[in-house]
Amino acid sequence: MHISRTCHRNTVSVLSVLAFLAALAIPLTHAATASAAPDGPPVGIKHSAQICPKPKPKQITCDMRALTRADGILLSTPGPSGGLTPLQLRSAYRLPYNAGKGQTVTLIEAGDDPTAEADLAVYRSQFGLPPCTVANGCFRKVNDTYQNGPLPPTANAIGMIETSLDMDAVSAACPQCNIVLVEANAALYGADAMVFANYYAITTGGAKYLSNSWGGCEDSTELTVDFAFMNPGGAVTAAVGDFGYNTSPCPSPGPMYPATSPYVVAVGETLLTPADNQRGWTESVSPSTGSGCSLVEPAPAWQQSLSQAAGCNGKRVTNDIALAGDPNGGALAVYVGYGIPPGWYTIGGTSEAAPIAAAMFAMAGQPAAQGAASRLYGRPWAVNDITSGSNGTCTPAILCNAGPGWDGPSGVGSPTSLALFNP
Repeated sequence: MHISRTCHRNTVSVLSVLAFLAALAIPLTHAATASAAPDGPPVGIKHSAQICPKPKPKQITCDMRALTRADGILLSTPGPSGGLTPLQLRSAYRLPYNAGKGQTVTLIEAGDDPTAEADLAVYRSQFGLPPCTVANGCFRKVNDTYQNGPLPPTANAIGMIETSLDMDAVSAACPQCNIVLVEANAALYGADAMVFANYYAITTGGAKYLSNSWGGCEDSTELTVDFAFMNPGGAVTAAVGDFGYNTSPCPSPGPMYPATSPYVVAVGETLLTPADNQRGWTESVSPSTGSGCSLVEPAPAWQQSLSQAAGCNGKRVTNDIALAGDPNGGALAVYVGYGIPPGWYTIGGTSEAAPIAAAMFAMAGQPAAQGAASRLYGRPWAVNDITSGSNGTCTPAILCNAGPGWDGPSGVGSPTSLALFNP
């Protein structure tokens, strides 16, 4: 079914009250004036801070956290001195370097990043990854109807950071994957463009593996746009948000839409640090990850028993999985070349975890027919069971406290390898 832009503006009116980019610009002036610290920050002044605005009802936001100075200025260095390297990330999850060749990860972004290809080249060159360019067919930019042009207006500073994080996350996890940026005209159409960028990427572009690093407070009318995330034979991942459980600015604690959609893999965030153990890493729940019961979305068949155990009474419950993203351990060294002083920043959040998850699905191959997330629940032998950490206080405790087996903030856990995703 073809949906005109006029039609989809009306369909998603509840999410369209405030344009995405305008909403992001207000509280993020510090991002636009981030100063460089060539010698690194003095010991003791690193802070992990949310760099996206808190969502309000009928608004949407991004899902990033970063290392900042004590005064809130983003920390910048001339080289990638902070954050995980691609080799470390692949080591933590045992991701083979050559997996995913020929597969494409599609990233849904707000606004155009005019230096995206050049910035990606800096990142990949720094870490010895193969070039990913328009010329070699690895990289492409399209608009929100999956056409080559016209592209939307240039994104604001935070949009540039988001795009760089998403591209670098995919590159780190899957060096052989192709990357498509779907640049939505959120400045004009608000969240309509973000939602339907997924729809056109799937239906027009044939995208199989998509990542969304944005979200908003839930509303009953989200049920009318869930179809935009339906992707039989593919996987759509979404960040659950970085505002914790009790500190969620939404009317109810819990995750954000579209992570609550039953057609989406809801991805949480972990604290990942090197350790002297068999795995070589230790992983716990990040205190900032979102989790909880959906207000309106029904639990899919494969999650019904968990919904009851979590006190969600048949509603969708998140998270499905959790991956590295905490700036205190697990965030990436990201190169940003436009919108803020060019340099390397330590950026993470569920905005990092979602594209990494999409890359893992792409590396593994065809997801389960009944939904990409469903396969994650049947392979306890293929997960690192995350049993420590919390993102708040809740009843029942499983919604916000890590423990054996499935829990809200870590989902089933993190993958021991691609065995969790393989057909």
